[in-house]
Amino acid sequence: MELTIENLVKWDKAVASDPKYGKEQDLIQQVIERFPKNEDIVEVAMKVSVIDLTNSTQLTNYKSKLSLYDIANIIISIKDFDKRIALGDVELVSEFAQKCKEQGVNLLSFASKYCFYHNVFAYNRCDYSIFDSVVSQNLYTVSTKKLPLKKTEPEKWRNEVNYAKFHKYIGDILDEHGITDAVKMRRQMFDHFLWFANR
Repeated sequence: MELTIENLVKWDKAVASDPKYGKEQDLIQQVIERFPKNEDIVEVAMKVSVIDLTNSTQLTNYKSKLSLYDIANIIISIKDFDKRIALGDVELVSEFAQKCKEQGVNLLSFASKYCFYHNVFAYNRCDYSIFDSVVSQNLYTVSTKKLPLKKTEPEKWRNEVNYAKFHKYIGDILDEHGITDAVKMRRQMFDHFLWFANR
C-alpha cells in the first residue's frame, strides 16, 4: 500500500468509524480529558489500566515482576512528566521504558502509547509515534532506497529501549513522502495506516 496523505486519511477514518476501535479511542480520550495530570497514583493507575485493556498490551502477564502499582509509581516518580509530554519530549518514552526494564520488563510499546495518548488528548498535539508489534513488523514495507530499513531493525530498537531511532525514522519517512509536520496528526494517521491494515 502506497504511503500517501490520501491513504493516511482513509485508514484514519476507518479506525475512527470502526465500532470497536473507534469507541475505545473515544473512551481513552474522555478518561484523559477528565484526568490529564500524572500526579495522583490512583488516577494514573486507572489510566494505565484503560490504555492496557484497550490496546491489548497485556500488562498482567508481567505482574510478578512489575505490578500496576509499580508502573503507576514509575510514572509519577519521573520529574516533570506532564511538562515533558506537553512539549513532546521523545526521550521521555525511553526513560519511562528503561525504568520498567530495570525491574525486568521491556514496556517500550506501552510507554509510547501512554505518552502518545496524553500528548494528543491532553495537549492536542501529535509529537509521538506508537511503537507496537504490528507497526514494528511492518515498518520496513514503507522503507525506500534513501531510507532503507531491515525488517529486524525495529525489534533491535525495542531491545535497546531506543525509542528515539524509531521516532526519527517515522518522521524521516513521512517527510520523504511529502507528509510534513504541517499535516496535523500525521503520526497518528501513519500509525492507523500501518496498524489497521496489517492487524
